[in-house]
Amino acid sequence: MTINFLSPEIKPDSIPDDLLSGFPSVDAIVELPGSGLTLVGARPRQGRSVFLMNLLLRITQANPASSVVYISFEDWAMKIATKLLNITCDTLVDEDNPAGNLQKLEDLIKFGEKIPEALQTRINSFNSLILERRLFIIESPDFIEDAIEKIKEIGSSTEQVVLMIDSIHQVNLRSEFANKFLRLEAAASLLRETALRLKIPVIAGFSLPSEFRSKKEIDLNRALIESFEKDASMIMCLWNESRQKEEDSKKPSSGIKTDFEIMVLKNRNGPSPVEFLFRLNRQTFALYDPKDPPPTAAPAISTNSISKKSKRIRQSIHKAIVLPCVNT
Repeated sequence: MTINFLSPEIKPDSIPDDLLSGFPSVDAIVELPGSGLTLVGARPRQGRSVFLMNLLLRITQANPASSVVYISFEDWAMKIATKLLNITCDTLVDEDNPAGNLQKLEDLIKFGEKIPEALQTRINSFNSLILERRLFIIESPDFIEDAIEKIKEIGSSTEQVVLMIDSIHQVNLRSEFANKFLRLEAAASLLRETALRLKIPVIAGFSLPSEFRSKKEIDLNRALIESFEKDASMIMCLWNESRQKEEDSKKPSSGIKTDFEIMVLKNRNGPSPVEFLFRLNRQTFALYDPKDPPPTAAPAISTNSISKKSKRIRQSIHKAIVLPCVNT
């Protein structure tokens, strides 16, 4: 397997600074590797993608020179953009049906000619990420090598690139492997090599084994996780107790905000293990750090408010969606 990496003229030889996560509690103790692979693990439906999207938005806030490339295998690109917008706005579009907040926002962007005025300031900040070329979405590339070629193009015109991948398990490589385990190992090795050669942070999600049904089981099997993901400089695991109780009882929770735990199990350049407790708004998918500054008031709003900018929003979101470069 041959990959042509960025030339030294594009990226300096010096080791890049570590990356701020944008979560004050995390940044006070650990920083994300500036040139290495960070893996974020969770059981299915525990909120891995939600965490990665919140992390994406906070990285852009805490690292103004950064441009984030988000490779999505689990959602189509417009859906990802709408979820990011939902987190950014952190506002109920219609309080009559808060559970359908994302769908209502999606409908406004996709079909509506009007959007609520109260959303506009928050939408503008999201739009600026796109218009300033600080957010790119690559949807289900056939091969990760093609996505890396696109990252090289983006890296040639920006100061710092952060690569995020929602699921390392779905990364396809041009080489063939005897089983999924060998393919996963090769994908992790390639992403680590990419991080080192391009001198960029690479953050990828991975699935924890289904038998891990409690936080204690994750902690007891820390050695297994670390050996399984040997190429990572940092390993985080997530735990959503409320979601696990729903799964075990087969009854939905009525809580709007729930606890969301992050455990740093491996950290080559800092302390571990370390745990952080956040709050998750299940209507907007926004994560709250206890050390966050007081939020600006974001009242629930009616969709009857008048604005005519949903078409403009739709157009700017499309500018964030890029296709991987295909080698011929």
